[in-house]
Amino acid sequence: MEKAVGMLAKEAENINEDDPRQAAHVMRRLSEISGLNLGRGMKEAIERMEAGEDPEKIEEEIGDILEEEPLALPEKRLSRENPKTPLKDETLYEL
Repeated sequence: MEKAVGMLAKEAENINEDDPRQAAHVMRRLSEISGLNLGRGMKEAIERMEAGEDPEKIEEEIGDILEEEPLALPEKRLSRENPKTPLKDETLYEL
């Protein structure tokens, strides 16, 4: 994960700040790498930026939605093999 975030940071250093498509691409990649759920508003904003729309216009139109929706980590699926045993996180591995 650290390696992936490092690669993304390098990619972000080289973007043209005047090109909303590049900024949208970096935001989408961050979501994919981190597993963050961007929410409906942010997804719409990224899609519109990728289409070349002005970010300021997008924020003006859907800014309230963007502020209301917090970023969320993906749900962890916990299971119990036996109701009397502790919950087991299937996303972790044993050392």
